[in-house]
Amino acid sequence: MRKRIAAFALASVMALSLFGCGAKSNSASSAAGVSGDFTGTAKGMGGDVTVTLTLTDSKITGCTAEGKDETPGIGTMALEQLPVAIAESGSIAVDGVSTATITSDAIKEAAAAALTAAGLNADDYKTAVEADTTKAEDSTIDADVAIVGAGGAGMTAAITAAAEGKSVVILESQPMVGGNSVRATGGMNAGKTVWQDENTFAEEAGVEKTLASAAETYADDETVTALAQTAPGAIAVNGAILVGRRIAGIPGLIVAVLATILPPIVIISVISMMYAAFAENEWVCAVLTGMQSGVAAVICDVTANLGGKVVQSKDWLNLLLMAGAFVASAVFHVNVIVVILVAAAIGVVRALLARKGGVSA
Repeated sequence: MRKRIAAFALASVMALSLFGCGAKSNSASSAAGVSGDFTGTAKGMGGDVTVTLTLTDSKITGCTAEGKDETPGIGTMALEQLPVAIAESGSIAVDGVSTATITSDAIKEAAAAALTAAGLNADDYKTAVEADTTKAEDSTIDADVAIVGAGGAGMTAAITAAAEGKSVVILESQPMVGGNSVRATGGMNAGKTVWQDENTFAEEAGVEKTLASAAETYADDETVTALAQTAPGAIAVNGAILVGRRIAGIPGLIVAVLATILPPIVIISVISMMYAAFAENEWVCAVLTGMQSGVAAVICDVTANLGGKVVQSKDWLNLLLMAGAFVASAVFHVNVIVVILVAAAIGVVRALLARKGGVSA
């Protein structure tokens, strides 16, 4: 009986092997190696970068790369140059584009994933690629001014010299001009310009301008509104105070705060009125019992973080307020709303005194 079972198992394996040999596939294995197209994906600067390797007898003979979210003019240069280098060298250890390091690394990582998908060891394809040592031909350029570096400062200097009638040549080591000036988001790159002399640019000028435009640009933005609604209460209220006051002064502050706190108050009130109807439901009780542990952990974490910051501040008034609030609530069972209102009032008084220079804020 055992011999029959063994014979049947052997026949089954052979049948499956024959069936597998007849199946269609984009790849093929032979004694010489693996052939076909294999794809791998890795995280780039803006999103996923996908690399497809063409293998012929386990040798890389073709390579393409796609990354629709990579930075135009920077990441896209790596997408154009590295696949060619990988296909020509047969190695994934090619030099990356210096201005697009993240995209370059993603291409090589995705190529390694493609080799793994082919059942090959990616480390075997990381042989060092010798750099092109061909010396460029020397050339002579006559100019009045030579500028090294085509960044923001170099380009500005070149424009200024050209405006004075000088012939200018700029030397740049990178494959693109502009330096970090073309990627900067925020401060203005300038050095002693006439516009600086004619105008006053305070440190907070950019922030003030941004906040002033919030009423026109972001007041009805659904994404910003949704983000604010999902933020914890303190952050949402603080944001409402800041933005509301900047947009419409004190009335804007009041409206923004009320619009922030009223919806959750109404929702919680409705839920509390309906709680009695569901409190006896065993499923509701089970859910609430399970939530107690999670809520307790969150409260402990918040208490530890906030308490630690108060202690680190070494401010005697903050320490006294924290200790007093704890004693009032835990020992004397003072209503927590009263404790919060008293602490808030002390904070307001302290801020007013600080404005007059009487007490440090």
